[in-house]
Amino acid sequence: MKQLLKRNVFLLITLVYTIFCVVFVGFQIKARNESDPVTAVVNYVKSNNRTGDDKRYWTYITYSYKGVVYRDVHYATGGRRPKVREGHAIKIYVNREHPRKITTGEPVVLIGTLLFFEVALILAVIMEKRAWKNESVE
Repeated sequence: MKQLLKRNVFLLITLVYTIFCVVFVGFQIKARNESDPVTAVVNYVKSNNRTGDDKRYWTYITYSYKGVVYRDVHYATGGRRPKVREGHAIKIYVNREHPRKITTGEPVVLIGTLLFFEVALILAVIMEKRAWKNESVE
């Protein structure tokens, strides 16, 4: 009975995680379909005055979209040290309806989510096979 309960809890967690990944990927695809690729230039990178590993960074970019120049737009880097420097050109995606709303040009989040989705499915299959094997032995 305990084995059945453990299996059901794991399958429920896997199902919730799978639904989350599918919805997240759907939003990523929708955002990408509503955007146009644009090349932007990094204006400057600001950092706070904290010491040690707790330092946060803000990157600001300039780009032109449909004849309008957008200056000093915040480019989200998650607060980590950015891989780009001032003057570097980067690829971004600009929302057609709201040109100040941008996303990164790298689908890292999408690929990472799909990878974790696959891991969840593989773990679910492994756990299900073990549970069936244990039931047939008893």
